Formats: sequence, structure tokens, C-alpha cells
Amino acid sequence: MYKVVMTALTAVFVAVLATAFIGCSGVPKVEYKKIRPFPQVFTKGYGWGENAEEIATHQALLEAAALTKPRAIEFTYLRVGPYEMFKTEQVEEIDAKVLGAKALQDGGMVATVQTNRDQEALREMKYMVSANFKHVCKAPTFRARHEKCQGEIYERAMKEFAVRKFGKVPEKLLGNYTFFVLNREDDGKKTLTLNVAVVVGFLGTGKLSKDEKGMVLMNAWRSACASGAGQRATPIFKQVMATNPSAEFAKEYAAFEMAAKRYNNSIAAMRKAIKMNPHDLENYKVLYQLYKQKGDSASMAKVEQKLVEMEAWEENPGADITSTLQYKQRVRWTEAGDERSPSGLIQFREVDETELQQLEGADE
Repeated sequence: MYKVVMTALTAVFVAVLATAFIGCSGVPKVEYKKIRPFPQVFTKGYGWGENAEEIATHQALLEAAALTKPRAIEFTYLRVGPYEMFKTEQVEEIDAKVLGAKALQDGGMVATVQTNRDQEALREMKYMVSANFKHVCKAPTFRARHEKCQGEIYERAMKEFAVRKFGKVPEKLLGNYTFFVLNREDDGKKTLTLNVAVVVGFLGTGKLSKDEKGMVLMNAWRSACASGAGQRATPIFKQVMATNPSAEFAKEYAAFEMAAKRYNNSIAAMRKAIKMNPHDLENYKVLYQLYKQKGDSASMAKVEQKLVEMEAWEENPGADITSTLQYKQRVRWTEAGDERSPSGLIQFREVDETELQQLEGADE
């Protein structure tokens, strides 16, 4: 599953510089071309939901930054095995004019923005080489096609340039984008085709830290939860705890199991959370409710005694925490107590059916 990051729509002349052949078929998949940009830039952004116009305008402004100022959009890419995370962030501001917004037939909005490249950007872009490729996305609605395509083209472009430069895709990459969507064709049924030109620069590469590995794996499990396969993906969560054990991770897994009324699994996870963080009173209160729902009076009494000792006993502790609990998956870029939204948007590839089948055969 990929979330929308940004795209760009502009008029660009290109001169073919080289062509890359990828795959066994010999069909050219990516052409590397030299850019000849126009000074004036028009971009479009799409948005849906309660604040559709605001979202569409913001998206158009991001698109304008992506192609007006070279290296205005930076990215961070992390990978653990088949699991990947990808975040973009705007690091340069631009002057732009919002020309307006129009309603789409499906209830969304499309906004148009105008801006201009300065002379420095024009000079710099004349020496850039872009990867040009066609990307096709299929989905039942235009919104789904749009969101799927816009996420996938960023990842594909990054990987094309990474293989070209490093011979493979490293597990950690920092870089930047200058992006163009040369043409967008939607058949109104199930297929959206984008013709894309992108320049990718790399700022650094390296190995993942334990925290980063744990974050990527935890988000792989969250992705499985979002598609209703959290229980089947339990081996991924076990990898999380083996790689970067965390009381917060254990509590999240306990909440997932509790929502499904798998109390033994939830209790085991909460006990791990308590072992890692024995001073969090809420953990004991949740554990008390789990034992209560299971009907384990003896264990309830033990937790009650512990809460009395910690001077935290109250009537029916934890009821307010667990009574309306519904586990909600969310992909996060940071884990260590930072719940703020990132300034960029996150993409995460959904765990697919083949991987889930392989996980089911994993050693428990």
C-alpha cells in the first residue's frame, strides 16, 4: 500500500541521451534524457474528503516545489528484507500563485498552481539527466488509481537511479528529487497511465540502526493489520521484538489481540510490556481487565495487590482504557515517544499474499 506523496504536471522538452534496458525481454523500460525546461510551471494537485480543496492546493504546491527548484524535495528510504518505508520532505520554499480549484465527478477537487523557475534553476536543470518511464496503475476508482500511481512512481524512480549508481538498492538511502509528469491519461474505468521524468540525487547511504530496523518491521506488521492479516503476520511482530524489543510495541500488539478477544496472547504481550517497563501503572490496569475478561480471579487478585502496593488501586481499574478499545493500525515514521505528524508523507508497501503464506510456514 502506498500513500500519495506528490506529482508534477509541466511542459518540458527533452533530448534523448541514453536508454536503459531492464529485464530479459529487451524492451526499453527507462530512457535517460537531458532536460530542457520552460521558465513557467503549472502544476495540479488532487484531494478528497472533508478538506478536499485544501488538500488539493497543498498537493499542487508540493508538486510545484518538486519541479521548480532542483532538490527541493528530499527523501529517506529504509528497507529490511522485503519490507520498505519511504518518506519525502519539502526542504525549499517557493513563490507560487494558486489559480483556483474545480470539483471532480467523484466528489474530489483538483487545484492548479502557477510558478516560475528562476535563472539559477534553469541553468542547473540544463545539465540534469532524467529517467523517463511509463507507469500504469489499475484500481476501481480514479482516487485509488491516483494515490497508487503517485506513490509508486517515486519509489520506482529512486530504485532506478540507485541501481544505476550503486548496482543495487541499499538498505538505507538519503536523496532528493526533481520531478515531472509529462502526461497523465486515465481511461475513466480502471487504468491510469503516467509518463514520468525524474531526476534523483543521492545524499548518502548506510546501514540501518536497531531502532530503524524495528520501525520498518513494526510497520510491516501494522500494514498486515490494516489489510486484516495481522494474526497471520505474527512472525513479523516476533522479528520486531527480536530486533528491537519495546514495551510500546508489546502494548500495541496486546491491544490488537485484545480487540480480537484473544486474551491469552494479549496477556502474554502485556506481561512483556510490564517486564520492560515495570513503572507504567496503565499496563497493570490493562492486565487487570484482561484477567477479568478471561475470568481469572486469582490473577486479578495478584494484580490488585500490586496496584495497592503502588498506591494506584481504584475501583475496577483499567475499565476506561479497555471498554471501548478498537485497535487502529497506523504507519509511523518515528517511534520513540514522538507522535507528531511528519512534515512529509509516508509510503509503505503492503505485505502481499505470497509473503503472508511464507510467514505462515515460519518457525513459531
